Amino acid sequence: MIDTTRITSDFDIEFQLGSGWFLTALRGLHERGLLIPPGSIPFISEDAVITIDFVDIIFNPPDRDLNIDITIGGILPLSIQASISLSDDGKEFILDTSLNDLSTRVPFDALSGLAGTPEIVKLRGNDEHENVIAILANMDIRASKQEDDPLPSGQHLPRGNAQIAQSFLPLGKHVALGIADSTLSRFANDIWHSQLTDDDGNHPFPDKDNDQGDWKSVSMSISDGKIRAILKAKAKIDSPVIDIIPDPNIDIIVDLIPKLDNGKLTFEIQTDTNIDFGILGDLLAAIVGGIIGFVIGLFTGNPIGGAIAGAAIGIIVLEVGEVIIGNVIAREIQSRIDGKPLTQFYSCKNDVIHLATEKDQGQGLNLGFLDSLPTSIPIFFDNPDPLYQRTVLVTTDFDAISINGNGFAVEGLINTTERYTPENATIIGKSRQQDNLSTLTYRTSEGIDVNLTLNTVLQRASTDEIPEPLKVLSSTEELVEHKKDGKIPVACMHPVAIHREDTIITDIRFNTGLELKTSETILLQDAGALILPNLQLIHPSNGNPYYRSKADDTTENNFENLPEF
Repeated sequence: MIDTTRITSDFDIEFQLGSGWFLTALRGLHERGLLIPPGSIPFISEDAVITIDFVDIIFNPPDRDLNIDITIGGILPLSIQASISLSDDGKEFILDTSLNDLSTRVPFDALSGLAGTPEIVKLRGNDEHENVIAILANMDIRASKQEDDPLPSGQHLPRGNAQIAQSFLPLGKHVALGIADSTLSRFANDIWHSQLTDDDGNHPFPDKDNDQGDWKSVSMSISDGKIRAILKAKAKIDSPVIDIIPDPNIDIIVDLIPKLDNGKLTFEIQTDTNIDFGILGDLLAAIVGGIIGFVIGLFTGNPIGGAIAGAAIGIIVLEVGEVIIGNVIAREIQSRIDGKPLTQFYSCKNDVIHLATEKDQGQGLNLGFLDSLPTSIPIFFDNPDPLYQRTVLVTTDFDAISINGNGFAVEGLINTTERYTPENATIIGKSRQQDNLSTLTYRTSEGIDVNLTLNTVLQRASTDEIPEPLKVLSSTEELVEHKKDGKIPVACMHPVAIHREDTIITDIRFNTGLELKTSETILLQDAGALILPNLQLIHPSNGNPYYRSKADDTTENNFENLPEF
């Protein structure tokens, strides 16, 4: 377990990588010909088999950080020394080796929402701790004291001293992340300055549109295995009947209880309230229930709290995961109430599939320490096929949590995995064999046409991972782009005409010129290969599936009223 008293740098986040992390990552790069390109070692055949056997973090010579032991052709051992630095934007590792001055740049977009480029420092271990390369970072938060005015946007409270950092990575572990108790105090200050403050600098409770009092303070701390946030407010009681009674003080307590589930971090949210007198308990019950729902909604970034205000202590579990968007791993929070997932729905925006999310009116309370958990780190990208991108990830399986009054930390082991993200594409053509659909032609946003057999489309779609029920991503957009993981795009197809036999719609023509039978369209949508915006796919229990328009106030846009061909 991590000794949290060793989280001492006073940076918001300490991310520590041991030699095992580098061994796994460098092997992943080498297997793809990136670390030691063919011909880079003099007098060695380009097709010689080279293995990476061991990596150690070293302190001598002082200008080198890693010693990499390799074997050439199964018989010839060789040691390569390397130095590590971060790029100016902090998004790449730069690995300079003693091998013909070979330099490799490795994507390292591990931490998000930072106040600037992190510092990188090498720390010695001891009998209980690994030698580590530590990434020390401060979050982009308004950390000024609550009694002080916040610094202007883009300016940050100076903090952190790399000279007093210590290794806290236990022996035998690959990666650890630590947050000191002082960091949580800064998060509380950020909540105060960013989420509970209106444009005029006031602190209306719960917000300026529902002003029922004033916020008084926010605190965050760690105790008894919980991260506890206490939001204090004073409610205004404006009634001729009770105007002689002082305005009550209300404490809203939110506990985040971290747990591990198959290597992933989850947080259970529990809430409670304290009111400083009892005579108005019944009168304030509805107000307090609504406020609890409001606060839970802030923590989840989604107004689901309001939906459970009647049962305000309903348990919400936040599952911290990741999603690949472009070349970045974005942290996400999947919300569940009493273990039941929330309903998802898809939307097409600019002919790109999106996973639609309900967003609350505010920004959500700061959960920066969740964003800072690098569950996966992309180290390599390529396109083996025009229809998808391959991402090589160094993925952490967290196996222990340390949480006490000194701080919060997680540790674990890593492995390399591959993920596939479809490129944007639509379907423009097809071919048939004996009147059976056999091939689909995709066109990417780059104008590249790709032919896939129907069996290949269905096989790729069947092995894709369907997104979890609801994504609450760190985004200000109402719709967050989120294509399915896998090797086949979800194509947004727009019907422009229909063909009938008797009264049954048997064929559909799309805006790309593609014509499909209705049964084929349903087959592809059920497989997750396409979606028809604004149409509902109905699967009746006693009949054939069919499409219909979503209910509204007009019949002019009904699916059945499209032109016929």
